[in-house]
This record gives sequence, structure tokens and C-alpha cells, in this order.
Amino acid sequence: MAIAGQSGKISDGHINFGQLPGAGGSQRLPRAIGLLRAKHLMLTGEMLDAETSERWGLVTRVFPDETLLSEIDAMIAKMADKSAVGLRGAKRLANMTLDTPYGEGLRQEIAFVHNYATTEPDATEGLLAFKEKRAPRFGAPRKD
Repeated sequence: MAIAGQSGKISDGHINFGQLPGAGGSQRLPRAIGLLRAKHLMLTGEMLDAETSERWGLVTRVFPDETLLSEIDAMIAKMADKSAVGLRGAKRLANMTLDTPYGEGLRQEIAFVHNYATTEPDATEGLLAFKEKRAPRFGAPRKD
């Protein structure tokens, strides 16, 4: 995730200094925001404001500068209530889409989700909590 304060600015300014994007930037940027927008940033070195960066998909959320840190803390707290193993798995599944053909990605997803659902206690706890209409207790020892 990428979060910005309202006064934030984002650019690929390499060209402004006669440089080329490196460290994978020329590969990640088109995948993140599309080829045309990536070329726009890479060829002009233009600085985007936070709202445009959000519209283009460079950031996922923009918050007022004065509440930025508290908003980030709230997002962290929300994720802290989730299954750490589940969060790791979801990140892994999302990240593999960048370099895996669609059909192969679906096959890997099916295998990964099946393994998670049948071996991970947090998966069982989540479903049980849903059934019992209560908050899940992820990572807690089971008392079965």
C-alpha cells in the first residue's frame, strides 16, 4: 500500500537530471499505472500532486496532512486484528500476479488457498468466529 499526505508530491524525475529509471522502476511503474501514464512521468519528469497520484494508482489513499499519522495508525490497527498468516498469504498471492501468467496464477492460487484452508488454524478460527457471530482470535491457542 502507498499512503500520501494531501501536500505530497510524486515524480519520476530521473529524466530531469539526464538519468534513466533504474532498480526496476522502468518495469514496475508501467505495471502499476499503465504504459501511457508511466511514459508521461518518465519522459516529462512532471511532479504529480497527491490527488492525481491517487487517481493514477500511484497511491492507494490520500489523507489531510494533519491527520496522516493517525490515519496510518488506524490502518495498522485494523490490519493488526487480522490473521498475520492470512495477511502474508494475501500479499504473496497478489505479488505473484506481476510475473505469473493468468492460468498458472489461478492454479497456484487454488493450491495455496487449499493448503491454507486445510492446515492453517487461523482459517478455521475465522470461519468458526463467523458462524458464532464473534470477533476471531487469530494466533490464539485453540481450546477444543
